[in-house]
Amino acid sequence: MTHEQAQKILDKVREGVAYPASIVDFALFLTGDLDAHEAHGSDTVNGVNHEDNQNTAYKNRIARNF
Repeated sequence: MTHEQAQKILDKVREGVAYPASIVDFALFLTGDLDAHEAHGSDTVNGVNHEDNQNTAYKNRIARNF
């Protein structure tokens, strides 16, 4: 993924398009908005799928960075 592609993905996430958390993490990492230690690369937290909640959290994090 290029920096430009990462920016386009993050734009789509802000518009409400759902992407896997690992893709969003990588896009945030490439754009400098996510430290490697913050990236989890998984849609499952404590054995429960939280993809919708994570996408909301990512949208909030992305919105704060712009």
